[in-house]
Amino acid sequence: QTNITSVGTLSSLTVDNIVINGTNIGHTSDTDALAIDSSGNVTASQNLTVTGDLTVNGTTTTVNSTTVTVDDPIFTLGGDSAPSSDDNKDRGIEFRYHTGSAAKVGFFGFDDNTGKFTFIPDATNSSEVFSGTAGTIVATTFEGALTGNVTGNADTATALETARTIAGQSFDGSANITIASTDLSNTS
Repeated sequence: QTNITSVGTLSSLTVDNIVINGTNIGHTSDTDALAIDSSGNVTASQNLTVTGDLTVNGTTTTVNSTTVTVDDPIFTLGGDSAPSSDDNKDRGIEFRYHTGSAAKVGFFGFDDNTGKFTFIPDATNSSEVFSGTAGTIVATTFEGALTGNVTGNADTATALETARTIAGQSFDGSANITIASTDLSNTS
């Protein structure tokens, strides 16, 4: 039949290999590929491929996947347009791990309060503002100025930050000094 004008109430409908049955839509080989519950929530029980753009609007997006691959080399955090005011929220990655004795939450990202990138291995997240003690970052090479406490040996140095006096001679490390034997006292 080419035209259906009235069918009343159907409990199921099969058109070619597409089956609509109660709250499910599927293929004759998998009749519940899409399930729609009474609240309108949709569950896809098989793989879903979207060949066009995908927009998700909502308050929470959860991805329970063991591997996530994204071709785009840039992630934009904090909105899809420039913010019009400071929301005082941090931006970065919150991660979960286990130390062997306790579950932990860590954070690596931009701390809005300090204006600096921060790593916190044992972090507390309070409305997207992270707190905790900054952790240690291990790297082989740094480029640019380092401030704060730095451990290890300098490969090169041109002078001491503060010159010292040795046997009456100012010494900053930039050149040798000569000390006369008469300037040495209290030596053994």
